[in-house]
Amino acid sequence: MPVDNTMWNDDRKDWYEIIEKKVKKDAECVAVVFMKNGVIDKGNGCSILKTKNYGKLFNLCGCERFRDQPVAAVPFFTGFLVKEDVVATAGHCVNEKSVRDLRIIFGFKMAAPSTPVTELFDENIYSGIEIIDSGYKRNGSDWALVKLDRKVKNREAATLSRRKIFPWQAVHVVGHPAGLPLKYTSGAVVYDYADKTYFTANLNIYSGNSGSPVFDSETNEVIGMVVRGYNRYFQFAKNCWVSIDRLTLYRQGGVHCIRASEFINIVDAL
Repeated sequence: MPVDNTMWNDDRKDWYEIIEKKVKKDAECVAVVFMKNGVIDKGNGCSILKTKNYGKLFNLCGCERFRDQPVAAVPFFTGFLVKEDVVATAGHCVNEKSVRDLRIIFGFKMAAPSTPVTELFDENIYSGIEIIDSGYKRNGSDWALVKLDRKVKNREAATLSRRKIFPWQAVHVVGHPAGLPLKYTSGAVVYDYADKTYFTANLNIYSGNSGSPVFDSETNEVIGMVVRGYNRYFQFAKNCWVSIDRLTLYRQGGVHCIRASEFINIVDAL
């Protein structure tokens, strides 16, 4: 891949920074997935998410982006709505034993620079009921479809793509890197698409992005889902940690994304 300095910047954006209407619509289908012990029911129709300070939790350097934001205090990952009561996520994140402990949460975001949304109406929080179908093999397919306890209101499911994936195809991702409030990352491209199950892209992701939808930036259809990323995301600098630059991350091998074609027929049949 030719080196273009503009494509290696950390261009993650918070929800309030997104100006593109189509991307904002993309974000509506994305959820952070907590375990049930990470959600505190206030008993008044609202619940509070258990969070910690990102910078303090990971001993991040003062220059690190988002260091003052909250992150999930319990195990977490990302998922996205594919039917009104079905969420897709990475297969390695769920199993039959844990599915009923999942809490699928829409709306964990930054409403303004210093305004995280960590208290939500219970109508935005859903429980997992069962795994409808899944495909997970080490270094193979990696997806799962989780049925929710009820239909999701006022949010549209993602449109899954049947189009062919091609090199240098512009893509973007929406998810919850490191358990942070929702982030949008653009400026990426597909650069390896030979595998029939996966494609690889230079997305700027972190642990926690597993299950994040990858959108075709032209059609805003979902062409895949993040399932595997880089070996390391941070490096030690004197007495604190800082993110590894995006070009170095790319040289680790890029981000593996399961193709939407792995589960699109099952979703369509629901």
